[in-house]
Amino acid sequence: MARTILIVEDEKQFREALERRVRDAGFHAEAVGSFNDAIDKLSSGEYDKYLVDGNFPRNGSGFAEML
Repeated sequence: MARTILIVEDEKQFREALERRVRDAGFHAEAVGSFNDAIDKLSSGEYDKYLVDGNFPRNGSGFAEML
């Protein structure tokens, strides 16, 4: 069973590239571009790993605490 990874990245090109790479590596991937979308995904799904933009704009600093 493939693991599912949530990608949180505000830059569209980088987000799409990460999603492709993760899928090419054999994982399921879901990618979002905002903190609010990430919260929605977390409340409705289960993820094995998270890839989060370290320089996420406003509100991103509290994301790790929610995991």
